[in-house]
Amino acid sequence: MSAKTKERPKRAPRPKKKFFPGMEPPHHPEIDRAAEEYVSCRDARIKMNQEESEAHDVLMKAMTDKGLDFYEFDDFVVRIDATKKAKVAKKKEPDNGDE
Repeated sequence: MSAKTKERPKRAPRPKKKFFPGMEPPHHPEIDRAAEEYVSCRDARIKMNQEESEAHDVLMKAMTDKGLDFYEFDDFVVRIDATKKAKVAKKKEPDNGDE
């Protein structure tokens, strides 16, 4: 028999570190703005990656439900590769040799 462990209440966050007067780190507004812009872009990329992953799962389910590993439509080709991942690519334009 295993004994149930008591859940401990969560600790309050520690207070921010204080600096002695005159010993504060340097402040650079240009770096602050650049860091905020980077965080904004990074967060948007992470959200987009999650949406892409969900869309990929929907595509994989649709392909496997129909029993397909290759599909063409409009200007796109969908293939399921050996690693069981869907690859979507634009169809290549036929080279007519016209110049």
